[in-house]
Amino acid sequence: MKLVVDTNVLITYYWNQSIIDEILKIPFHFVSPEYALTEIQHHKQEIIKKSKCSHQTFQQKSEQMVLSIDFIPLDTYASSIKKASQLFDKSDRKRYEEILMDIDFYALALCTDSSIWTNDALFKEQDEILVFSTKEMIKLCRHLIK
Repeated sequence: MKLVVDTNVLITYYWNQSIIDEILKIPFHFVSPEYALTEIQHHKQEIIKKSKCSHQTFQQKSEQMVLSIDFIPLDTYASSIKKASQLFDKSDRKRYEEILMDIDFYALALCTDSSIWTNDALFKEQDEILVFSTKEMIKLCRHLIK
């Protein structure tokens, strides 16, 4: 199973005893847009403060994350961005603009024929890409381990 991992999930990876660490050990193919790493670095201080991890732990976890997830450059999935933007209703301009902020995740999922792992409910407002929350991922992993 291929899964595009959203930045909100990646950020929780830094929390102490995060379940994300365990899920990433399941033999799925995890991918994420390369720019997710930029987002994480942009919010580094906030992540360190909220997760109560040290700068050293943040760096170690970042290195571990790159080993568990393939970070894909934009040029690999850029051709799918237009199709991804057409998955949603454009009548609510504000909501559509929120969706466009995450368009890379939808485009990458379309390009790689993947599902998406996110805790953002907006992702479920389309029916072409299967979307899992962390809670659903936990249930799926428990089922697979049995």
